Amino acid sequence: MNTKFKMNIMPLIMKKKLLTIVIVLNISIALIVLFIIHDNFMSVMNDGRNAVKELKKSSGIPTEIETKINNYWENIEYDREFHNQQAKYKGSLTELDKKNIFWLEELKKGGYIILFRHAEREKWSEAVYGFDAYEVLKKLNAREHSWYRATCLTERGIETAKMIGFAFNHAEIEIQKIFSSPSCRARETAVYAFGRIDELHNSLLHFPAYHPLDRPRMMKSLKNTLLNFNFVDKKNLVLSAHNSVFSYHGLIDEWEHGVSKGLKETGFFILEKKNNKLIVRHRFKDSATFNHLVFRSKPQIKICPDPYNPELNCQHM
Repeated sequence: MNTKFKMNIMPLIMKKKLLTIVIVLNISIALIVLFIIHDNFMSVMNDGRNAVKELKKSSGIPTEIETKINNYWENIEYDREFHNQQAKYKGSLTELDKKNIFWLEELKKGGYIILFRHAEREKWSEAVYGFDAYEVLKKLNAREHSWYRATCLTERGIETAKMIGFAFNHAEIEIQKIFSSPSCRARETAVYAFGRIDELHNSLLHFPAYHPLDRPRMMKSLKNTLLNFNFVDKKNLVLSAHNSVFSYHGLIDEWEHGVSKGLKETGFFILEKKNNKLIVRHRFKDSATFNHLVFRSKPQIKICPDPYNPELNCQHM
């Protein structure tokens, strides 16, 4: 009887063990799935929000900034009929022109971060990885060394930087502070354009110049500096820096729809600090695009007193 009983009960015990194993496995799988879901929940939510934003953009629904730009153009006076006809030819008022003009006026209101790429330097590829890092680490003024052309401005770069200053002064765009990368060309751009540097920040140096393990703390330092900057009414913060500063992962939280990355020398980005986020709102790819909007003109005629001697009071309007 005992043997027969044991033979009858063994399958039951095995079934219970198998059932227990199955239950444990199912619970383990469920926990793993829950962990994965929990670990990625915020990321999925953020991706979802971004996807909704992109869907709105692609569907033609204007963003907050696009609405402001549209309202601006609806409320200013200009020759609409002329520009509607001019659209058939070169030189018409483009959508980019409208954005550029709007942002020129916005800068006059202040409260923005303006990140410049430095003016022209000679294109020594070694500058990116060698001379810049050496100059900063050794606390040198590159202009005093034989390799200054690798990191400092050319004559053309100096004059272009000066023109930036002329344009900002003419437009009456007020600057609260000038922060600069410690590289020679960034410092010289700030000085020739705005006549001063308030602070040097090594976190504004282009990130390839730094050891890969140093880059995260550089990014965090720069972001903390920008998020904690307190604006004075109608004034802006200028950063004289480099094209690749925005290559730091996590520095920029959001890019305005339609804003492309990358700057030519003297080009600049306009950033807004909002809800503890850094948002790139607009790009002037180069300073020439900005400058020609600043210097407005109207028809003038001047009679030259001595037509055969134009150097006598007839060399300018």
